Formats: sequence, C-alpha cells, structure tokens
Amino acid sequence: MNKRLSDDSAPGDIDAAEGTAIPRLGVDFSALVVQDTRVFKAGNSLAIRIPSAIAKRIALEDGAAVEMAVDDGMLYVRKAPSRALADLIERITPENSHGALFDEAIGAERW
Repeated sequence: MNKRLSDDSAPGDIDAAEGTAIPRLGVDFSALVVQDTRVFKAGNSLAIRIPSAIAKRIALEDGAAVEMAVDDGMLYVRKAPSRALADLIERITPENSHGALFDEAIGAERW
C-alpha cells in the first residue's frame, strides 16, 4: 500500500503506522511515497522485502551489499559503497589522507 504523508502532521514530522508522528531526522520526507511492507522470518533472522520500484531507485540488485543503521526508533538502509581496492584508492583525497608517519627507521626496520 502506498501512501503520502498526511496533511495534519506537524511540520517536520513523519506519520507512523500507529497514527503517531516521528520527528524528521534531517531528511526531507515531504516528497516521498511511503510503502508498507512486512517483516518476515528468513532462517534465524528477520527480513524486509524491498519493493522493486524502491530497489530500482537506488540500483539495488539481488545480493547487493547494504548498510543498516538505527537511530531513534527508525531503521535506515542504504546501498553500501564499493570496497574494491580500485574504488577505495579512487576515493583518496588530500583532505582524507595523511603525510608520512615516520621520519626514521626504528629498530630493525629498513626502507
């Protein structure tokens, strides 16, 4: 079931299933369509089915790595960034790298 956020919510709130409002956590939900889904048992874990329309918007495919976080009662799921060596090296910038850590060899070190 797709639904838009209700018009009677306070500014900055998200409608919850029980009719209560959840404050926005720095995300603008006003233009989003909320889609209901169910949690189901998958082995010893719980799983959530991601509808294909949502998966397509963030280019998720079967077997894709995702990151999950919980904050103030809300679950966030996002596509995980690539951890392939070439992609990690590509993301190195002067702002996120450091200079030399050692000026001289210590003990039996040689270079």
